[in-house]
Amino acid sequence: MDSLITVLVAVFCIMIAVLLNKIRVRNKRFIDGVKGMPGPEYYPIIGTIKHLGLQTERLIPTAVEMHGEYGDIFRVLTVFFGVIAISRAEYYEIVLSNTEEIQKSSAYTFLRPWLGTGLLTASGAKWHSHRKMFTPTFHFKILETFLDIFYEKSQILVKKLLEIKPGQENNIYRHITLCTLDIICESAMGIKMNTQLDNQENDENAEYINSIYTLSEITTRRIFKPWLYFDKMFFLTSDGRKCSKTLKSLHGFTNKVVKEKIAARKQN
Repeated sequence: MDSLITVLVAVFCIMIAVLLNKIRVRNKRFIDGVKGMPGPEYYPIIGTIKHLGLQTERLIPTAVEMHGEYGDIFRVLTVFFGVIAISRAEYYEIVLSNTEEIQKSSAYTFLRPWLGTGLLTASGAKWHSHRKMFTPTFHFKILETFLDIFYEKSQILVKKLLEIKPGQENNIYRHITLCTLDIICESAMGIKMNTQLDNQENDENAEYINSIYTLSEITTRRIFKPWLYFDKMFFLTSDGRKCSKTLKSLHGFTNKVVKEKIAARKQN
């Protein structure tokens, strides 16, 4: 029995050593590639320690603080990947117009249980095939057919913004995301969500909205907690269990919509 425990401990230690060496090599490659670029202090393997466990409500303020301290382009090193933060239009143009460097960050895998492996989360050949398939749907002629929806939902947004009193603090993020959700759901799925209206008559719609916000918050928190990058460990936590429950609710809603649309098309 003692010999078995010894072997298991030895195997575990070897696995940890291999993982740490892999992280060290990858981090070194990133650091060598961004030499001279400003950014917060970092340490071997663990990276920028002061951002570990960062709370979601501190994400934007921290990014603004770092931009003020390090400028329009800076680097941040996490345990499993490095990040180059940019905040100028010309930098974005270089990145977004590049057709070769399209490999997604490992953080995108956190979205796959929710969104699957599609245009947003895929890389390489799969991303190219999905983009080729979706590009025609964004042609101006097709988008023009949804202008009435864009206008209607935008008018509701404008009305909401005009209700904000001068000097009053307001969460603009929620207004924008609800308007976007209304537009996407009605134009892509053909269902009126009316998420911007305060008097939500449909409890199912309200649950869907809350599920989206919940998953977004959980995913953001997970990015800053490297010990939760492993799915088996993550889904043992309270956030992981909440994520599973929320995914079940969200997918139940979307599957229902798809089935209704298929049934309606068959009848026509």
